[in-house]
Amino acid sequence: MSRTKGVVAAVLAYTAWGPLAPIGALLLTDAGPLTLNVLRTGGALILLTLSMGPRTAARAVNLLTKDLRLWILGVFGMGLTLGAYLISLIYVEPTIAALIFYLSPIAVAVIARRRLHEPIGRLFWPTVVLSFIGGALAILEPSKGVTIADGVWLGVLIGVVGAGAWTFYTVYLKTLGDRYSDNELTYSAFVSSGIAFLVLAIPLEGMRISPSPDFAWRLAVYIIFPSFIAFQLYTIAIRHAGAAFTSVLLGIELAATAVFSYFLTNEPFGFEKTIGIGLILVAVTGFLAGETGRSLPTVPEQPHAEPQQDQ
Repeated sequence: MSRTKGVVAAVLAYTAWGPLAPIGALLLTDAGPLTLNVLRTGGALILLTLSMGPRTAARAVNLLTKDLRLWILGVFGMGLTLGAYLISLIYVEPTIAALIFYLSPIAVAVIARRRLHEPIGRLFWPTVVLSFIGGALAILEPSKGVTIADGVWLGVLIGVVGAGAWTFYTVYLKTLGDRYSDNELTYSAFVSSGIAFLVLAIPLEGMRISPSPDFAWRLAVYIIFPSFIAFQLYTIAIRHAGAAFTSVLLGIELAATAVFSYFLTNEPFGFEKTIGIGLILVAVTGFLAGETGRSLPTVPEQPHAEPQQDQ
């Protein structure tokens, strides 16, 4: 049951992250990336407080005064990931930004195997190879002459930095999972990353916002699904399904991103991009089907029960 809970949480989390890139790209026309992340983390914290209760939220904030590792998780894990991902959208299409993040599962699996002693699964490398073939096909689209527009390489580089930060967040989240509850980890990460964004946004962007008529509902969706819902589910998935296994399912987010990008931003999808994304979906589906019947490493129980919501 624990494993099934982790797999379901992972699938739902990656689906909820689908609107992240396309809506983020639209919101960047109204606010700078740092300012937008301040709004995102602030809105998510309001929803988390209402969901968890003020006592749980206060306990999570108090933990930040006692454990530097929670600041490291939030600022260099969640914060750098969110910042780099949004900035990369200035230079590359939403689906391409999501594809770049597929570098993360390889690093996560290798680190999780060495540090956390998690098996990577017999289908891991075939999944990765097929995914990269599909990714290269979708990004380069060879029939168009493999021309890279100005600024794209900068966007790719920033995206790679974000993928590295996400790798760190995933592994470190698993490492701290035995000491703290899911709620405490999620809330403290949003608090610390939000503070970092605010400190940078005020001098660098002046917190300037030029809202368009669609700004409010786009921001609401951006906060509710890719922030509030997805991160809580991801924390649960890491705890119950393992870091390596969960990370490979990132292809689900790629598919969701492609669908949302098509309808929200009119991102063009030629034959090669469609085939490339299809290959990634086939690879991830095969991995999920082949590995879900096998046992995962034993997941340690939490040292204390999940905090109850305040009445």
